[in-house]
Amino acid sequence: MPASRVEIERLLGALLETVLNTLAVGTFSPDPAREVGKRLVAARFTGEQSLSRTVELLGQALPAAPELQGVDDLARKVVSVLGAVAAGYAAALRALTLEQQERVKHALLKAVQDAEHRLRFSEAKFRQLFTSSAVGITISDLDGTLQEANEALCEIVGEPPAALAGRSLYELFHPDDVAPLRMAYRELVDGRNTRTRLTQPLRLIDKDGEPAWTYLAISLLNDADGEPTPHVTVVEDVTTLHLLGERLGHQSLHDALTGLPNQQFFISTLEGVLGRAERSSRITLCKIDLDGLAVINDGSAGRSGTSFCSRPPDACSRLSTAKGRRSRGSARTSSRFSSRIRPQRRASSAWRQ
Repeated sequence: MPASRVEIERLLGALLETVLNTLAVGTFSPDPAREVGKRLVAARFTGEQSLSRTVELLGQALPAAPELQGVDDLARKVVSVLGAVAAGYAAALRALTLEQQERVKHALLKAVQDAEHRLRFSEAKFRQLFTSSAVGITISDLDGTLQEANEALCEIVGEPPAALAGRSLYELFHPDDVAPLRMAYRELVDGRNTRTRLTQPLRLIDKDGEPAWTYLAISLLNDADGEPTPHVTVVEDVTTLHLLGERLGHQSLHDALTGLPNQQFFISTLEGVLGRAERSSRITLCKIDLDGLAVINDGSAGRSGTSFCSRPPDACSRLSTAKGRRSRGSARTSSRFSSRIRPQRRASSAWRQ
C-alpha cells in the first residue's frame, strides 16, 4: 500500500538525522550510512534516479549544514558517507532483485507444475474414455494412417489393435463411401471446420467383408502453436438400427401376407410415373382379379381368401412373378391385384409388354 506524504517525510527526516549523526560523531565510521541506503530500498525508492538524486542532494546540503560546521575534515567524511549510502543501496537493491527473481522462478515453476498436472489429468481422462468407451474411437495421422484404435472399434471391424495400426483409415470403409470421408477430413485440415459429424451413415467393412453401418464424428487436434495434429474419429455402430429401419420401411410398403407392394406403394409409384410421363406417351393400367377370390372373401369375411393366398406356392406369388423376376408394377389391394405397365410412346408396344 503506498505511503502517505507525511509518512514519506517522516522516513526521510529520520534517514537524514542518521547521516548527520554519522558525520558529527567524534569517532567517525561511515557504516551507519549503509543502513540509510538499505532503508531507501526497503521503502521502494528504487527508481532510475532515486540513488543519483539522493547522492546529489546530500552532496550539496551536507557541507553547508549548520549542524556540521566545525567538523574536522568534513569534505572527506561526506564523500565516505555518500559512498556508504550508495553501497548499502546497491547491496539492498541486488538482494531485492534476487528475491523478486526467486519469486518469479517459483511462480513459473508452480505454473509449469500446474500445467503438467492438468495435462496429465486431461490425458488420463482421455485415455480412460478412449479405452472404456462403448463407441469406436480412432486416432489417425493427417494422411489417414491409423495410430491407435480402441477395443470397441476393433470389435466392429473384427481385428486386433495391432492389425489396425499403420493401416489407412480409408481401407476400412466401402469404396463408395471413401469420397465423402476424404472430403470431411480435408475440410478439417484446411481449417474450414474444427469438428464435423457426417449426417449420412458410412459402411465400415469388417474382416469378413460384411458392412457395418456407422455414423462418424471427426475432430482435429491442434498443438500449442495451432498446427494441426492427429484426427480423432468417433465411430458409432448403428447397423442394428439401420437394418431395423429398412425392415420397417419394407413392411410399411409391402403386404405382409404375400410380400407384394401394398396399395400405398402402388399409388405413390403410379403418381411418380404419371408425373414423369411425357404428353405423347401412353400408360396402360391393368386391374386384375383372381377368379372367384372376391366371392370367397365376401362370403367368409376374408378369412378363406387370406388362407388361400398364404398357401405356398400361392396364386398371388405366381401372379407377381413375370419371366422369373418380381414385377415392379404389381401390388395387392385388398382381394384384387392392380398391375402397372410402364409408359410407352406407342400403344402397341405397351400392350405387348
